[in-house]
Amino acid sequence: MNRSGWLDAYLEKKSEQLSFSKKDHENMAVLRLIVKIKPDSHKHHRFLGEVIERVYGRGCSEALQHHEKAYSLNSSFPAYINNLVRCLDYSNKHDDALALIDKAEENGVINDHLYSVKAGILQKIGRSEEASILRMKKIEAGSKHAAFYNEQALYFSENNLNDAALTIIDKAQKKGVMDDHLNLVMAGILQKIGRGDEASNLRLDKINSGSRNGSYYNEEAIYLYNKKDYDAAFNIVAKAENYRIMSSHLYSVKARILQKMGRREEAFKLSQEKIESGSRDAVYYNDQALYFSQKGQNHDALEIIKKAEVNGAMNDHLYSVKTEVFQKMGKYDEASKLRLLKIESGSTEPIFYNAEALHLSKKNHNENALEIINRAEKNGAVNDYSYSVKTGILQKIGRGEEASKLRLERIESGSKNPALYTEEAFYLSKKNLYSDALRIITEAEKNGIMNYHLKTAKAKIIQMMKREVKAPERE
Repeated sequence: MNRSGWLDAYLEKKSEQLSFSKKDHENMAVLRLIVKIKPDSHKHHRFLGEVIERVYGRGCSEALQHHEKAYSLNSSFPAYINNLVRCLDYSNKHDDALALIDKAEENGVINDHLYSVKAGILQKIGRSEEASILRMKKIEAGSKHAAFYNEQALYFSENNLNDAALTIIDKAQKKGVMDDHLNLVMAGILQKIGRGDEASNLRLDKINSGSRNGSYYNEEAIYLYNKKDYDAAFNIVAKAENYRIMSSHLYSVKARILQKMGRREEAFKLSQEKIESGSRDAVYYNDQALYFSQKGQNHDALEIIKKAEVNGAMNDHLYSVKTEVFQKMGKYDEASKLRLLKIESGSTEPIFYNAEALHLSKKNHNENALEIINRAEKNGAVNDYSYSVKTGILQKIGRGEEASKLRLERIESGSKNPALYTEEAFYLSKKNLYSDALRIITEAEKNGIMNYHLKTAKAKIIQMMKREVKAPERE
């Protein structure tokens, strides 16, 4: 073997050892050297791209370069197509990702995984119906790719079509493609429609059979926590610890349970230990920052977020916490600037759009506020609160009919946002349409979302109806 061949073999072996040991930083350096020596080695460009993404996060520009290179050297290999599509997706280059999938389909190198990714991208960019049609086409064709059933059930559930969602789960069961993800989706739907005990039993069956999937433990602990059964919730977390399947989410739940059990110092110490150890998991920083912020210790909250930035643990939730802390400190312009940065980057987190629209509306920049909500709709970053914000702005600028129409659309789709019902009931009562207003509140009662505001609205509308009946007719 010549000197060059010996070096190639040595570096190849070294990379394999580092990969097995999960030493990504060291492996990244070795792979960078390999692709310098062998720039046309597509498999090493692939490995380097994957390692860079593990170290620096999905969609990293350097990783994208290597995935593009691997694909250019061998455009028919599925792993290279998958990696490049994923990286383009995370880089918010959705049109490029879709074009690449279409090209793979034309070349006959597409598979169900890529079709599933395509549906996910379509949904992300606001083309939800196309995504649903694609998934249903694959489901009806008898696909055994669980992701189609998983995502379609979630899509139906998010649109309050829970019976349709359970029908998809039933198809998955009959097809023999149920997995942990689908079981968890099923439990989530059951819980959503008021069948929490069934959902809990499903999770407990998996837990008691010794499942090593931490999500069962996480969801069941949260379920018990919300029922204020803290001892039972703690026992679920203890089982996860015994199985050594603790995740950042479970540690976070444990910290919250400890707080409710009056063991606040243990809870604080648990999150603090993770932060001080340099964890890159955002959940610890999120909990600590919220803890300080709720106590009015905003400077301490910002210090925690600063540590997250240094440790590379920032995510959209932490950025949203940072904007909220700025708001509490009266730093409104800084909060707005950060939100706009996230919006411009194509974030799909509704809170940035909602908060910025409200900020602009308070400054009477209502057209700009509506533009922010419209952008959220295009980016697939809306939730029920977004519609409440939008209708409020429309009402404010004299477009009450449009606001009412949008609220009624959301109400008829089964929205669980009480504000939409409250606002529509008051809007109708101001037009003296009291019976229609009470009908809206009745819908809220049927949907189990009555709150103080809706109860107050109901009482006021009944009072107004009585006054109108008693009012003497003018001669």
